Amino acid sequence: IIVISPNAGVTPKEYTPERWQEVIDNLCRKYPDAHILFLDSPSPAKKELYGKMVDKLVSEKRYKVSRITEELDKMNTIMSMAELSITPDTGLGHLSAALGKPNIMLILSDPVQWSTAKTVRIMHPKAHEIYASGLGSYSKVWGSPNDYYVEDEGGKVGASDIDPKRVVDAANKIL
Repeated sequence: IIVISPNAGVTPKEYTPERWQEVIDNLCRKYPDAHILFLDSPSPAKKELYGKMVDKLVSEKRYKVSRITEELDKMNTIMSMAELSITPDTGLGHLSAALGKPNIMLILSDPVQWSTAKTVRIMHPKAHEIYASGLGSYSKVWGSPNDYYVEDEGGKVGASDIDPKRVVDAANKIL
């Protein structure tokens, strides 16, 4: 069981559906017996957006991917069964680590503050700059919560800049 939580408190920390599709497609091809539990967003718009991507993979490729909507009180059970979780948000990453389960976190900021020993940190190139500056978070992402990117001096920046191959390679090392 692989748990994927696509959501974050602000959209620029999230992966676009196209990026998640690439990750899921690669994992399902390499691990055809794996079952992916994809956590639906509480946001109706995001639930529909990510859901269409998941539903298409299931209907067209017959992958074992289930969309689930669970409250926090049930996540302990789900995470206890998981071999891996992948998320851009710290909440599920911390829960995974607290249960002794490995997790992959897509990180835009301080890799130490926002992860634990069982965390594989996949950092955005901007994360090094933020970490070196002594800031704990990349505050610009909080300014554009409805877009996958924020404008920066160097152009658009968001977690979706992280190559899905890096996520899949990290998952392969764990699985």
